[in-house]
Amino acid sequence: MADHLHRRGLSRGLFLELFEHEPEAHSPTLLLKKYGNATKKSLALGIFLPPTCVIHGKEDQTVPYREAVEFTASLRGAGVAAVSSKLYDGWSHTDPILEGPMDGDQRLHRDIYELVKLWTNCSTLPAFDDDTLHCRPICPHFLIKGGRVLNPF
Repeated sequence: MADHLHRRGLSRGLFLELFEHEPEAHSPTLLLKKYGNATKKSLALGIFLPPTCVIHGKEDQTVPYREAVEFTASLRGAGVAAVSSKLYDGWSHTDPILEGPMDGDQRLHRDIYELVKLWTNCSTLPAFDDDTLHCRPICPHFLIKGGRVLNPF
């Protein structure tokens, strides 16, 4: 991952400093593979972990979406039964949190809201309202398109 992110503009040295020169020791996927393979201990992971949905953009050039697919499989392999994934076609690393909401695309927020309703079994929460003032676009679309070109992530 260090080489991939270095090619994307993140200094290899900074990356290694962030992860104390042991990035493998901080990888959720590698940790699950190390401690969560088919042992009696790993089957208990499903008891302690809440329902999980791994969400990722399929056009993410910073962290390729195959990492999310692999992590989802690792969770299942570690005995986590309530795991799912949601892959967004056409979305990059920042689309779900920056470009999408700025453009009025609230798919991520709607999906998370629906997951919370499902996981908490809360039927009293109202439906997600895409038409509320907070869900509307906040700047012209051409600026968002320009931002995607300039955004290094």
